[in-house]
Amino acid sequence: MNNAYTNRKELFESSKEIGRRLAEIRKSKHISQTEAAKILGVTQSSLSQLESGFRMWSVPSVIKLIKYYKVPYEDVFGTWQGTETELPLTADDDITVPIAVLEMLAQTSDLEEISMSVKAYIYVCVYRMFRHLYEANPKNSSVIFSLDPDIADRITEKIFTEEPSRLNTFIRYSSRINSKEIELPIEYSQKLRELVGKCENLMKAYIPEFDLSELKP
Repeated sequence: MNNAYTNRKELFESSKEIGRRLAEIRKSKHISQTEAAKILGVTQSSLSQLESGFRMWSVPSVIKLIKYYKVPYEDVFGTWQGTETELPLTADDDITVPIAVLEMLAQTSDLEEISMSVKAYIYVCVYRMFRHLYEANPKNSSVIFSLDPDIADRITEKIFTEEPSRLNTFIRYSSRINSKEIELPIEYSQKLRELVGKCENLMKAYIPEFDLSELKP
């Protein structure tokens, strides 16, 4: 409960900071709240509440104002001021966070096929790691697994390789989905940046084991 409250408070503060920056930009451009509110399709009072931090921003609203004010995205979202070494994965990191963010992003598509694809991918990842860890203890019974371990590894490897491409093709050519709507709420921008940084740091740790020229498309 305390963690949930803390996360909610952090997200609210992030949205409040975005409102403060947008208000400063608007004033520097000598644009009134009434003019900006018309661009968003809201009342002047609603925009005032957004800029003051009494209401949470949505992604479309922020993007619309960024384009209207003709300013760089960094002026609103800010830039990461630290270094890559400040985003390591630690024992204190909550494993449920990346899963929750991924699931939330999938749900914005409003399509069951995408949500099920993401869930299946997560389940397979957990299964593979769980099996190797579980079977490390000879006291644990392997009879709960029906697949041969080598076969299971080959199948999961195939899923890891092919499922993202299959999902991307589905999103690109499906007439039932607007890919521009697949986005996280604006208040998650900093959390997402940190999550991506941690993931890419983990990936870069494996770079010496690969010939990068072979990884380029």
